[in-house]
Amino acid sequence: MESQKYLSVSVAALTMLALSQQASAQTAHWKVERAVANGTGCVMGGDTVVIAAGDQVQFIFSNLGVDLPANSGLPFAARKACTIAVPAQIARGYYAANLQQTLYYGGIKSPGASASIATQGTFFGLAVNPLTVNLPYGMSFNNPAAFRQTTNSFIVSAPGPAMWCLPSFNPEGLFTSRLVVQGNKQSDTQNLLLSADQYDIKFYATMGWLSCPAR
Repeated sequence: MESQKYLSVSVAALTMLALSQQASAQTAHWKVERAVANGTGCVMGGDTVVIAAGDQVQFIFSNLGVDLPANSGLPFAARKACTIAVPAQIARGYYAANLQQTLYYGGIKSPGASASIATQGTFFGLAVNPLTVNLPYGMSFNNPAAFRQTTNSFIVSAPGPAMWCLPSFNPEGLFTSRLVVQGNKQSDTQNLLLSADQYDIKFYATMGWLSCPAR
């Protein structure tokens, strides 16, 4: 029974968009009352919660993951996904400098199983780097605190300050994020989970801002 509990799944994905120290005033106003979530692993107001505090927004998912314990009699494959969007209103006079995404994950996997996690997001229509974790067949995995990280720099790539700093710029747009967790195993004797108990998945996105050039 204790082993069964250990292999049960409860996934929490946390997304945080936070103001960097480069801008001292609150830059983003998150309209969480208009947030939406759709997918096989999320229900807004049920297992999915959006929380905003100043320039920080958090997406918390409690029903998004893979649970394929050994000798369970369950199917050998599982997949869950969620796409969430929340409107943001940006203070005039600032532009997006960079976006750092960090995915923390953990779990357990036998060599006869494979699993993956993939994220994809946008901010004001700008694509941000995907994050992908692949745990292939042939390898064991047992790690409560693994992570993957990527950073977008909007300073060195389009649109830089050009879009954000125009007088005609619409200061309201969307932050969107999609998380997909899936796994397969070759037989019922194999263990596979992403994530359970202390193995929660957390997704952080930290936004950096700079002041628009003087006109």
